[in-house]
Amino acid sequence: MPGKLRITALANFDRWQSLDESAYRLEKLRWYDRITESAVRFVPDYRGHVVDTDMFTPTTIVRFSSHDNGAVYGAPRKLKDGRTRLANLILCGTDQGFLGIIGAMLSGISMANLHVLQGTPQS
Repeated sequence: MPGKLRITALANFDRWQSLDESAYRLEKLRWYDRITESAVRFVPDYRGHVVDTDMFTPTTIVRFSSHDNGAVYGAPRKLKDGRTRLANLILCGTDQGFLGIIGAMLSGISMANLHVLQGTPQS
């Protein structure tokens, strides 16, 4: 039965952008292998069934969309703890670096755990 698997991983724009073309191509291959190796810890090992792949980096996003720092969408600077300059205003959602519906939910759960359940003091 044919299917698709999409894997999303956080990436550092500055590191990807600093690579020359040869190093960039090698790093994409290396990271494909590392990401796949990580994925098969959680899903059935699909590697013998792959017929096509597509991998992009933050520099790919800049090339085709001109988004600042290769951000897929949302703010190019991610605030991992959700804090803002305003007391008691915590951001969660896809602007925090997670993608899609699942990412938005994970961000909300992470911010609730960090700031509500653990009682992290506000700045």
